[in-house]
Amino acid sequence: MNTELRVINEGTAELQLPHSCPTCAGPLELRISADGVRSFCATCRSIGRPRLQQSEMGTFVLDFKDIGRA
Repeated sequence: MNTELRVINEGTAELQLPHSCPTCAGPLELRISADGVRSFCATCRSIGRPRLQQSEMGTFVLDFKDIGRA
């Protein structure tokens, strides 16, 4: 999967992950900043604050616990 990271400013970046919404498998928009990670799916309108962790193998893992609807 190839995603493009869009840098908004020095402390904030956005990216879109195709087929990654935990609710509907639609494209998931992520905003990563010093305040944490926020997610939004335009398909099902779910919003969340997933936790971003780096695995032992160096890959990043998103953990979705709190999901709401916009």
